[in-house]
Amino acid sequence: MLKRLLMTGAAGGVGTAIRPLLPALTETVLLSDLTTMGDLQPHESFQACDLGDRNAMDRLVAGIAAFVRAQLPGSR
Repeated sequence: MLKRLLMTGAAGGVGTAIRPLLPALTETVLLSDLTTMGDLQPHESFQACDLGDRNAMDRLVAGIAAFVRAQLPGSR
């Protein structure tokens, strides 16, 4: 089982179809898309991002770093 997974395009059709399958594959998921998503499950977090926008990408990278740090032993 994966510890962490980043899924971009999470609000789209494919992302929406795949999301229910992820708990069997990974402990935690960072979802990202242009559209804000609601109804996050306990193992999910969300970071809005336009992959074509450099500033948004910088925020996503910072979000990924925080996401990974939160999973490290002793961080809780």
